[in-house]
Amino acid sequence: MIGIIGFESLRVMQYLDKYTQILDDEQIPYEVIYWNRSGADHLDPRFLPYEKEINSYVPFLKKMKYFFGYAWFLYRTIHKRGYKNLIVLTTQTAVTLSPLLLTSYRYHYLYDYRDITFEKNRIFRSLVRLLFRQSTGVPISSLGFSKIIGNSDKYQMSHNTSDFEQRTISKTPSKVIRIVYWGMVRQVAFNKKICDLFGNDDRFTLAYHGEG
Repeated sequence: MIGIIGFESLRVMQYLDKYTQILDDEQIPYEVIYWNRSGADHLDPRFLPYEKEINSYVPFLKKMKYFFGYAWFLYRTIHKRGYKNLIVLTTQTAVTLSPLLLTSYRYHYLYDYRDITFEKNRIFRSLVRLLFRQSTGVPISSLGFSKIIGNSDKYQMSHNTSDFEQRTISKTPSKVIRIVYWGMVRQVAFNKKICDLFGNDDRFTLAYHGEG
């Protein structure tokens, strides 16, 4: 059985359904471990939630005890369920599970890499690179990440897909350039600069979909 591990509520794990679709199509058994931060119910018995509601935007120190609680829940559940392989969603999950990934699950996990967190820190970046090297594969959302984590033949570009088909799509000419952000807004100072640059210019439309 495969364990799919995330660190968020299901509604912000945007690529989860791609993995479950593939596993369902191939009739491969799996379970999903996630943190039910928003209190939303999921009736599928294969989904194993950590039931602790929390405001994701309070200061980190106020959330720390809940993070440690979820980390303990992850280790305990993975040990109990005895998964053969893991699919690890986001760096937050991978770093939390790094003692397990680099030992018991070495070369038995897929590391889904979608954004940059603390990679400016040399120690953190070294750990991320080690997690990459000892994974079985690395789906990424931008080839630009190779500048941070190094070149690898394990990369698989996977971004903005509604299905699993590659095809050429004709572009519709437009005088307006659309800038769209999708997800949880974390880099507040950077996004304020974006708003200042493009917010009052009629040549651009700026849209945010998500929360924060």
